[in-house]
Amino acid sequence: MTQDRRKRVRYDVNYPAVMLTSHGVLKGETRNLSQHGAYIHCQHLLAVDEKILLIIELPLDEPLELPAHVVWTKTTDADDAGLPQGLGVRFTW
Repeated sequence: MTQDRRKRVRYDVNYPAVMLTSHGVLKGETRNLSQHGAYIHCQHLLAVDEKILLIIELPLDEPLELPAHVVWTKTTDADDAGLPQGLGVRFTW
């Protein structure tokens, strides 16, 4: 069994997400969320360290707009806890 290295609690969610990047707008789905970051399932990956504005559409509230940067990416070929292709972001507030 592998040990989870995360220090913060993450919540499994399925919220639509929009990422505003220097290359344009990308859509995805927030799959897990913590106070300091999120995992976004998306078809187009961004470069590590790329800065974005992440907009998470919440079901019963106004969208969250969070400045963030990409800390890691995962392709469909990678085997990482069964997560689909996407990227991990850290909020930079």
